[in-house]
Amino acid sequence: MFLFCLIFNVNSAENDNITMDSKIKSYKFHMELGCRDTGAQQGSDIDNVNKYCSCVIDTLNKNIPDNLLSEAVKDAYQGNQKEEYEIMTPFFQTASQSCKDINASKDNDLYKNFMPSKALVGAWKVNYFNCSETYEFKQDGTLKIYSRDEITENNYSLIDVPTSTGRNKLTIKTISDNGKKDCANSTKDSTGQSTELFLLINYAGTMAYFCDSETDKRCNGPLEKIKPDQSPKEKDTHSGAT
Repeated sequence: MFLFCLIFNVNSAENDNITMDSKIKSYKFHMELGCRDTGAQQGSDIDNVNKYCSCVIDTLNKNIPDNLLSEAVKDAYQGNQKEEYEIMTPFFQTASQSCKDINASKDNDLYKNFMPSKALVGAWKVNYFNCSETYEFKQDGTLKIYSRDEITENNYSLIDVPTSTGRNKLTIKTISDNGKKDCANSTKDSTGQSTELFLLINYAGTMAYFCDSETDKRCNGPLEKIKPDQSPKEKDTHSGAT
């Protein structure tokens, strides 16, 4: 098949105040994206890339002991790439070997039921340094976004067929905006605004990033899927407040 980047690169600014559980989730997600991006860059068929990469991640999840994974994650966040490589290489080699036959990997648990539009439905939360945003995607194509005190009502559409880089085009159009301050400290009314993003979502449907372009390496996230009862309650249900 194809080789993919093993070393997990992290932004040191993102290392502060992050729990180990969150670091492990992010690490696994970036392993998956590294595989998918490398396959796309090499011109491999996207469907085959997804089959192979989901098989690799599924195999890794089942085979890596928790203590070794934690050590690899610590090394990644501390910039100890050699130590991380020594831990992870044997597991990647085993997974790659077992998944190289596309016919054998296509029915793995992670990929066989994967459909981005279905995986996106639900509530997602992204945390910033002093603020958080929650996105509630409904099956009927509506989306409610909470950003600090701002609440917007939106319509969205997601194309399940990925681009050549393995990302899914997401279009969001704002229908109403309550005019309150958002996480960027802006009170600008976004009513009528249409935004085009490119979604990166893991096969498990638990973590995602929003990217400005098909090839953008710096994307907004990670967004983590949360339970419905963890979504914010509306303090002000009056849409379009002035």
